[in-house]
Amino acid sequence: MTKKSKTKLTAMPIVQLLQELRRNGWTDKTPTDEEMPKVIKRYQRAFGLRADGWAGPITSRTLTERFCSVPDHAMAAGSQWPRDQAREGLTVAIASSLAGSPRMTKADYSRTVEVALAHISEICGARFELTTNTRTANVVMGTHRERSGGVLAWSQLPNGSGSQLDQSYDDAESWHWRDVDVPSGAIGLIHVIRHEWGHAMGLGHGGNWLLRPTYDPRAYEFWGWELDQMLKRYGEPQDTPGDPPTGGKRQKISLVVEGVDLQWDVEDRS
Repeated sequence: MTKKSKTKLTAMPIVQLLQELRRNGWTDKTPTDEEMPKVIKRYQRAFGLRADGWAGPITSRTLTERFCSVPDHAMAAGSQWPRDQAREGLTVAIASSLAGSPRMTKADYSRTVEVALAHISEICGARFELTTNTRTANVVMGTHRERSGGVLAWSQLPNGSGSQLDQSYDDAESWHWRDVDVPSGAIGLIHVIRHEWGHAMGLGHGGNWLLRPTYDPRAYEFWGWELDQMLKRYGEPQDTPGDPPTGGKRQKISLVVEGVDLQWDVEDRS
């Protein structure tokens, strides 16, 4: 971008715009006057914004939100684990734990990871097991520290060969881990873990929910396109250890309590 440019392309300082575009992986050089609108348009299309080539207030705000640092252009459309391997079980090692707020113990962090992964097993056929062996684990979860409000986390994507992947979460953030109702000023840990594990299972930044590139405290479960992609890659969910045995006849039980019809299936073992 030359200093003599007379075209107004941004509502933020041009130097800041370039920094944010580089940080998000949209350009690795200083674009010319002709190239800059094209770079902005690519970014806007990926975020579902009006692709006018001008970084107005809405585009500028998305550039400065807390975000996942996995570059959108680096995500392969067919990225996934071998299906048999994922259904048999992927091993997960926690190399370092986050501090969190309120103070989070290692056991608290491990439990949050387990809950996040259980959600994936509920929506597709992949299974997971925590391990302490960082050398042989399929995915290693670590931490990094940078300024609060920038990169929340990142994850490598599978390439189909079953090689080990790394993930990292920013220990400088104020992480909320007790539930999905996140107080103002904090970041929902389960939200971000599930987002990064969407990448670890091969999904890119798609749709406008859990796997949007920037953090949204309302999004803590996979939805729509994200569910379809998980099922496409790893098949239907498997029975978990807590499920009733399959194969028996099932019957529906109905109970009306204060006008509310409660229904559930049970297995007839007679």
